[in-house]
Amino acid sequence: MFNYINPVINSHCLDNADNLADCIAMVVLSIQQPWHSVGGQMLDYKKLGIKSRFVWGNKKKTIQYLQKKKHVLFGSLLAILNSHKSIVDKNHALLKLFLHIPGLGLVKAGFVVQLAVGQIGCIDSHNIKKYNVNPNTLKVPVNASPKLKDKKIAAYIALCETIGCAELWDNWCALIADKQAKHFASSAEVSRAHYDYLIAN
Repeated sequence: MFNYINPVINSHCLDNADNLADCIAMVVLSIQQPWHSVGGQMLDYKKLGIKSRFVWGNKKKTIQYLQKKKHVLFGSLLAILNSHKSIVDKNHALLKLFLHIPGLGLVKAGFVVQLAVGQIGCIDSHNIKKYNVNPNTLKVPVNASPKLKDKKIAAYIALCETIGCAELWDNWCALIADKQAKHFASSAEVSRAHYDYLIAN
């Protein structure tokens, strides 16, 4: 599933700044929301932008940031990908880049990297239980020193690499298909929904 749908989403996100911003918006809208509801939320957001009723609280701060910084984010993303850094260093830089966005913690920043370039992944509440992860290890204190932040980033990337980016995606899709069976007939449908919500709708 990951190997089929994720590269298409990667290409879309890397095409221009607006597509990347929409990707980040989808990630933010998905916070504390059932996955089957995110498609309708994205439709509303694409129509109304920041005036969408689904853009509330810290989500509004994220959208405001994207409106101002999307071209800077996109340029920084391309610069990291085109650098001569190792994959490990690139992933660290990418996670750090998206972690600067208001409203994104390690988990959702990792989800953005997964969608945009097919690396890292998302250890959300479902995966925390599945892989028996201590939630505290996924939190970066607001006043964290640069050294502590780098340590947290490295630990999160290592955790995702232990499981595997593709495995995280595919296993999560299977889990959601089981939990939200009224809305998804299969894990493949859950995977396809990432494309539908972001690109097809």
